Amino acid sequence: MKEVDKESKADNIFELDAPEGYLEDWAKYLAMSHHQRDAEGHGVILFELADEVFAWPAVALQVTLSPRSVHVLPHRRSLILQGVSHVRGALLPCMSLAHLLGVERDKRDEASMPLLMVGEAYQPWLFSVDKLIGFYRYQNKALIHMPVADEGQGCYSVGMFEYQGMSVSLLDTSLVMAAFGRAL
Repeated sequence: MKEVDKESKADNIFELDAPEGYLEDWAKYLAMSHHQRDAEGHGVILFELADEVFAWPAVALQVTLSPRSVHVLPHRRSLILQGVSHVRGALLPCMSLAHLLGVERDKRDEASMPLLMVGEAYQPWLFSVDKLIGFYRYQNKALIHMPVADEGQGCYSVGMFEYQGMSVSLLDTSLVMAAFGRAL
């Protein structure tokens, strides 16, 4: 008898009314063209590496992962390729975004840091971050484009924007993942 009550309560959730303005907001958003939606801004995940804050486009993020061990590959000496980690039944390459960007990190146990799984489904990459800040939607007009740099984080950054008084570097996903591929 209790199971029937629980099921009927669960079924009732689909009969609830939407909050006031919810349907109108979605109708307005879906009526916008792709270019108008882009003008509204882009979603990113914010994270810290050392004392710096970076943004990774949410469209290129597969999942955030809890800390896990990274297994070093024997006879491989690459500062960018840290090793492999087991995720969902597959061994995936774990890269050092900090080293690629030239960011100096404190010596910490990599197994205690959260990981981001990024890239395409056929070629995922992992990299550790010091701290996940969360998701944010920046406005296009707030993005300050950076001049092209030869090395370090400047050559992998599209631009900068402000978030709660901090300067955030927006990373170019295609350049970072291409550099990961070259490091293999």
